[in-house]
Amino acid sequence: MKRGVLLAVERLLKLIQDMTVLYEDFAKFQEEKKTVLTFLQSDRFEEITREEQPFVLKVRGFDQKRKALTKDLGFGDATLGTVVNDIKFANDAEESAIKEEYAKLKEAVSKFTDVLGKNAEMADKYMECFTDEYGEHFGASLENRSGENIDVIS
Repeated sequence: MKRGVLLAVERLLKLIQDMTVLYEDFAKFQEEKKTVLTFLQSDRFEEITREEQPFVLKVRGFDQKRKALTKDLGFGDATLGTVVNDIKFANDAEESAIKEEYAKLKEAVSKFTDVLGKNAEMADKYMECFTDEYGEHFGASLENRSGENIDVIS
């Protein structure tokens, strides 16, 4: 395997590991947000929405890194799942390490999307309770986030 491809495979492993940590942290954050939504803590809702923005920006940044890396590996704009399944590894240990880390990433993303879905439902209920008090502010904020595509690992 060429040296450039070896470095790209090392970058792939690092990207997967870093994304796993991000989604684990983001899921923990979403659990905290769930508490805010559950107890209708209006004073904390705006604050936690601001705290969420760095996570969203990091997800976007990782998506850009993924796109660059998949192109470097000759996969165009493929998802990580496609790359992990189709790439030719230098040896079994390399393949095993990447596939193991990828499984951890899938689990982290699954947990994240589960709590995110629950939070979206609760946020809708929250909005119904506080629409009169806060007007369209929260609605616009949630609408902007709802279009985010987080399915980069399929």
